Amino acid sequence: MASLDSTIVRVVDDIKKSDSDSWNYRGLELSNEMLVVLISHPNIDKAATALDVSVGNLADSRDVPGTAHYLEHMLFMGSSKVNFYLRFLIMKIII
Repeated sequence: MASLDSTIVRVVDDIKKSDSDSWNYRGLELSNEMLVVLISHPNIDKAATALDVSVGNLADSRDVPGTAHYLEHMLFMGSSKVNFYLRFLIMKIII
């Protein structure tokens, strides 16, 4: 069984961004090959998290179709904040 422990293999602090962007960014690569982007703002005292799985229905196995759709429901349908999250994403796309 694989270990759940991970250590930081690499830190990236020189992420390119607009001069008008006041957010702080840091990239991490973990020993389990997970890539992490930490984003913070000095004037915001709230926290959030996001996960990009980069896989969809084309990765479903033939004998268990619909797995990606099921996981989408598991992640979002049970949350009372889904509408807020979707509005946030839409605003980020539009702006």
